Amino acid sequence: MAGPVAILKPEITGFHKSGEVFGLELDEEHHFSAEAVDDATVLAVKRSAIMGLAARDMYFAHQLWAVTARAHQRVRNHIVVLGCMNARQRVAAFLLLMVARSLGDNEIELLMSRRDIADYLGLTIETVSHTMTQFEKEAVIGLASTRRIVLQDRAALTRLAANDNSTTSCGYCDTRTQLSLLADRPNGGSNLLASM
Repeated sequence: MAGPVAILKPEITGFHKSGEVFGLELDEEHHFSAEAVDDATVLAVKRSAIMGLAARDMYFAHQLWAVTARAHQRVRNHIVVLGCMNARQRVAAFLLLMVARSLGDNEIELLMSRRDIADYLGLTIETVSHTMTQFEKEAVIGLASTRRIVLQDRAALTRLAANDNSTTSCGYCDTRTQLSLLADRPNGGSNLLASM
């Protein structure tokens, strides 16, 4: 997802997988836009239909709350990444987040460009590429191709994300806070609107 819509250079605020809900806004105007990086089918649902169903169906209302809470958690986690982590920690946390949201155990296919990843992480393309090359040299990851990555040492990558020795973390983000962002896994509520 990119936003706000009015700016010229897109700011990448998130990557959504199949079945995930996005675009829930507080007011009538959409402040963000979305761009598909692969073939996609998007189901658009009117706010009035969602709110009407939530008013009539407690289970749906609970699922809607869960979707909203997960979106809030992702934003909070992203703030931790941008505000408290150095480049190596950001790339490590990103790879762990992507593998946690993928179907494979330790393999991910990154459909987005390095530019999009860099923008999302608040880094340059060169820094993202250099950091991934470093991780490959350290045998933490394997680069099967420019888009396919295999986590060879998940524990080491988790340690890197939590507390890279090359820098100290900021005062308000301890290791437990940093590690909580790595636990962001979707659950059954993610298909709420896609399955309607």
